[in-house]
Amino acid sequence: MAGPIRSTEQKEFFIWIDPEDWQVQNNIGMVGGIAQPEPDPQNAGPDNLTFVPNPNRKADFISRFHLGITYNYGIEYDLERFRYQNFREFPSRLHAIYLFENRREASRYHAKHPAHVGRRVLKRGLTASPYVYSTHDSAWIDFLRLSHSIDVDTFNFCWRGYWSGERAENHSFMSMGKAWAATTIMETLFYGRINFPNKDVYVFD
Repeated sequence: MAGPIRSTEQKEFFIWIDPEDWQVQNNIGMVGGIAQPEPDPQNAGPDNLTFVPNPNRKADFISRFHLGITYNYGIEYDLERFRYQNFREFPSRLHAIYLFENRREASRYHAKHPAHVGRRVLKRGLTASPYVYSTHDSAWIDFLRLSHSIDVDTFNFCWRGYWSGERAENHSFMSMGKAWAATTIMETLFYGRINFPNKDVYVFD
């Protein structure tokens, strides 16, 4: 991927939403859309996130509970740091709206992550200009989130693979001494506004 796409031309996207969430009910049912403005690229780095790693931590032991509640965020923090250092022009995973470019990718995500999708329903949205987005293979994230040990070189390989837009299915992975098959599902990181022609938050459209 050469860089993010910027446009004012109306484009269709799809998003999984939780119809029981009050913000969803307000933004879709009443306002008719959701928006995430593009932040200043110079101020959207890891140092401006709500939580940052504690450089003064002295404990050598981390409980399983502590590790469990911080592990995935640690991955997101490292991805954000790598993006800011190497792919600063791309939307941040910790700021963007997550979308899919078509129903097929959205359905593939549902099949791969049924627990995450849960009771969410799929909504069709249309962009309101201007907007910027980039697409990335979520399989890199799936691999990073496995309960296994990864060396620094593998982390860097995965970070670069994700942000460069490479398809993980084109690479070989090992986890716990066994081959791990990547299921490529392209997700979209989006800055801008998405309007929903159908404001009923309970309808699959």
